[in-house]
Amino acid sequence: MVGLLGLAHSNACEAELALALEDSLDARQLPDLAALEVRFDVADQQVPGIDAVLPTAAAYDRLLTGGTVQ
Repeated sequence: MVGLLGLAHSNACEAELALALEDSLDARQLPDLAALEVRFDVADQQVPGIDAVLPTAAAYDRLLTGGTVQ
């Protein structure tokens, strides 16, 4: 049980793991932790890149003085 909770947390797969566990229980089988770890392994997945455009410091200065930022 602790292994399943750890798997769900570390791989952020709570909903998908819940469905897999439900399928196992419906089939009257105990969950196979090793197989689930392989199925939900995220080590090979890459985190998507995010391009964030940060405002200039002058934009913050205008906000602090009550001006508007465009």
